[in-house]
Parts: sequence; C-alpha cells; structure tokens
Amino acid sequence: MVRKVPTHFVYPVYTAVIALAMVAIVPRHQIREQAIYAITFGGVASVLIIFIYSIINAFDWKNMGPFGYGDIAFFPPIAWSAYFVIYFYFLPRQRPWIYLFVLFAASYSTLFSNVLMNLEILEWNRGRVLLPFFIYLSWFSSVTWIYMKIRSAGERSR
Repeated sequence: MVRKVPTHFVYPVYTAVIALAMVAIVPRHQIREQAIYAITFGGVASVLIIFIYSIINAFDWKNMGPFGYGDIAFFPPIAWSAYFVIYFYFLPRQRPWIYLFVLFAASYSTLFSNVLMNLEILEWNRGRVLLPFFIYLSWFSSVTWIYMKIRSAGERSR
C-alpha cells in the first residue's frame, strides 16, 4: 500500500533542498558575508511582497498545513534567503552579464513558481506568466542594483 505524502511537506522539502544546495555550492565565508543581504533582500523582501501583492489578490499560498498562518507561509522566506545567498555568489560583476543574469533568474523563478502551482502550493490569481515574471524581474533588478551600489561603496572605502 502506497501512502501519499501530504502536500504541505513540499514547503520544508524545497527549503531544505535550496539550503543544502547553498551549503554545497557557496563557500562558508561567502555565506556569512552574503547572509545579511540575503535575509534582507530575500526573506524580509518576500514577506513585504506578499503583503503588497495581497492587496490585489495576485497569489495565494495553498496547502500550508502547520507551516503557515493566515496568508504567510513560514518556509518561503527561509528558502528565499538561501536562494539569494546563491544568487549573490553567482552574480556577475560586468554589465552585460548582470542584465542576462537578472533576466535568467526572473525566468527561472517564474518557471519554478509554476511548478509550485502544479504541486498545489501556490496559486497565481492574475496569470501564470506575465505578472509573476514582472514581480520577479522588478524584485531581482531592484535588489541587484542596490546590492551592486553597496558593494561598490564598500570596495571604494577599503
């Protein structure tokens, strides 16, 4: 007899996979260096984006089980923090590649959000491609611009 794993376990599983990928790929000193940026631009920003876009009912988290409260799922901010450690680690330093990187990251995130939708974890209420892509592209563009300004200011002060 095969037992079906409850859908809400996707949350801790994908968060653990991203965290393990982060630990396997990114050197420990880089994780420590990027952590404050990743938590701020990933975890905290994801919660703010959820609040902002909940006004227009852009999307809903589904099947949270014990891993959420109200409109907030507990694991996605942790997953976004780990994602942004990897993102900042691989972020190119030269202009044409930065634009392609942001575009690719927004495309990947749109694709992945649709996978989560197919797994009944996330529900896009205003379209599966255009709005998600706009959200991710504007989020990643803003974060990248701020991060690059902070890094260049830090390098000049050394």
